[in-house]
Amino acid sequence: MACLDLLFSTYEDRIYDLISTLPKYKEGQKIIIVHQTMRSEGFDRVNKFFQQRSDVTYVKQFSYGVTKSRNLAITLATSDYILFCDDDVVYTDNLYDIVVGALQNSVACTFRVASTEGGFTKEFSEFSKRHTRLSILSVGTIEIACQREFLIEHSIKFPEDLGAGARYPCCDEPVFLSRIIDKGASVTYVPITICAHPAISSGMSLNSGVGIMSRLIAFKYIFGRFFYIPLFILFCLKNINKIGFKALLSLIKILIERRL
Repeated sequence: MACLDLLFSTYEDRIYDLISTLPKYKEGQKIIIVHQTMRSEGFDRVNKFFQQRSDVTYVKQFSYGVTKSRNLAITLATSDYILFCDDDVVYTDNLYDIVVGALQNSVACTFRVASTEGGFTKEFSEFSKRHTRLSILSVGTIEIACQREFLIEHSIKFPEDLGAGARYPCCDEPVFLSRIIDKGASVTYVPITICAHPAISSGMSLNSGVGIMSRLIAFKYIFGRFFYIPLFILFCLKNINKIGFKALLSLIKILIERRL
């Protein structure tokens, strides 16, 4: 029987929200939780809760940064397949069947995410497709499932200079997927809903200098040194209405500091 690991990343007291919504035990499915905290003591109720769940591996990580926690979770995983999870998500009851079924024929898949307020968190296609380096730019972490062995074999990890908790707080997901594509594997979009998540603000990563800088760094990772600047300029022109003047000034300051 194929096995699936659900890799959860959580932060300080958000662990209490997670244990209230954690998926129930299911054969073939395990849960790995990496808890980012600077507190070596406390969380007694959390420890007691997990003692009752043989399917859960709970690890504290004494540093911040969601990509660091996801990379640690990958090393702790042992199953055939992995799904990246957050602490504010509610998963569908047939999650295992959907993810394992989709990954029979793909190294990595992305899925739809419903909004807890109705509809979806963004516009998703109704048709399956093979992702490109452009289409992965809009993928969120909780949409992604992978074959674990492929990641380990090719040392594929999230970029730790990007993502929540890092100086540049977004765009780690497309970089991660681009590394899978770089190794010759395909990333497939599957139009099936696997979970519900609170609504996400459109253009959220473009309202600050560090948000725009995150995009620039991601473009360099994904498209390479010869193509990332013209593609980034086109991206900015397309989204000019979402980028404020203060954000542009902040970006220029960051670029001067980095001497780019």
